[in-house]
Amino acid sequence: MWEVLEQISGLDFDEKIGFAAAVLVFILGFEIYVVMRVLERFTDKHQASWSDDLFKPLRNRFYLLTVVITLNITRWWLSPDDMFQSISGETAPSVQSYFYATYILLATSIVSVSIKHVLPSTLEAIDSETAVVLSGGHHLAVLVSRVVVWVAGINLAFQEVQIEMFGMLASLAVFSIFLGLAVQQTMGNILNSFLLDIDHPFEVGDRIQVGEHRGIVVSMGVLSTKLLTLEEELVVIPNNTLVASTLINSARGGGDGQADRVTLRLEIGVSFDEDPSHIKAILLIVAHGCEHVLEKPRPRVLMTEFGDYSKKFMLYAWLDDYN
Repeated sequence: MWEVLEQISGLDFDEKIGFAAAVLVFILGFEIYVVMRVLERFTDKHQASWSDDLFKPLRNRFYLLTVVITLNITRWWLSPDDMFQSISGETAPSVQSYFYATYILLATSIVSVSIKHVLPSTLEAIDSETAVVLSGGHHLAVLVSRVVVWVAGINLAFQEVQIEMFGMLASLAVFSIFLGLAVQQTMGNILNSFLLDIDHPFEVGDRIQVGEHRGIVVSMGVLSTKLLTLEEELVVIPNNTLVASTLINSARGGGDGQADRVTLRLEIGVSFDEDPSHIKAILLIVAHGCEHVLEKPRPRVLMTEFGDYSKKFMLYAWLDDYN
């Protein structure tokens, strides 16, 4: 055994590189065809939905970690005396410091992607037990957790290579102010698109009203939301306007606190000579004859106004499909 190790250590520079490359190929092959297949069979038997989604990103990161570790060992094998010496000058970081920083970033990436796939399922399980659900809370919790992990990881990695992260951020503050003023509206629309995604006040296909515009949501973008009106006109509403305006969503209407029906209001004007009871009876017959009108609540008709030229009646009916 010692003789083999002595022969390996006696290889010249090119032979050592070739040997290290062969070892790397062997290790990667063993991970791909043995270790990962065993883990894949394990995840197939696992009932958690996040295990399959998490397996692929973790697998790729472990492959990259294997490559970095092999390069680190090879670099130390080729020139062990230079690993902990500064690259340029006495205060500059060493080669090993850059490897440490790489390890930290890889570990940060592994933790971040694990949070992305595991935390939502965990929060949903907690919600199912407590019967308390905060709309959009899961997305916000995942986002905040990943941001905290990445900020901490990048800060530690920068410290390894002697870069002051917060000092660098402070130097960019003035530039950020000017940039923010230049793209204030655009950044506001982008930020508000994330807020709309978290709060989720409507979906594509819902009929909503924003100000004087009423139509069906056909798309939700980073900068704007598009409505298709009954006149077949496409209305583009900036996300800033959506967040700052009162929004009516007909798809989630209905009475008794249940979003399973929508109110139909139809105003009709008739001559002063018409009998109000006769008009009410005719409108109720028409409402009951429509297949989309619900029996409960029952349709109703009210006389609402004496106009200059007619009496006005309002028919109230409830539909199970607002389209």
